Amino acid sequence: MRYYVRIMSSDGQDQAILRIVKRRTELRKRKALIESELQAAGEFLDDIGGSLKHIGNSNPEHIANITMRLQRAPEICGLERIKDMVAELAQIYAEFVQLNRSAAGAGID
Repeated sequence: MRYYVRIMSSDGQDQAILRIVKRRTELRKRKALIESELQAAGEFLDDIGGSLKHIGNSNPEHIANITMRLQRAPEICGLERIKDMVAELAQIYAEFVQLNRSAAGAGID
């Protein structure tokens, strides 16, 4: 999505600036949510990964513990879900670049 601020009436320019500001606010909220979910998934997967590194030296209790943690894994730990979130985050970053250019052109940054 591209955002342009053209030479226009004061009201039109104000509306364009307002759209930019609102969209950036929406994107900041979505970005924070996705980053938080990815960090949580990363911590959870790091914990499981650490256990899996030592699977060859495991006893039945250790295996049961890993199995229990895998069963409790939140949906955000699924690799397809992670892939989707990372792709969405990349789109958000790209849109921020465009919005920031438009904001600078409108004199709001």
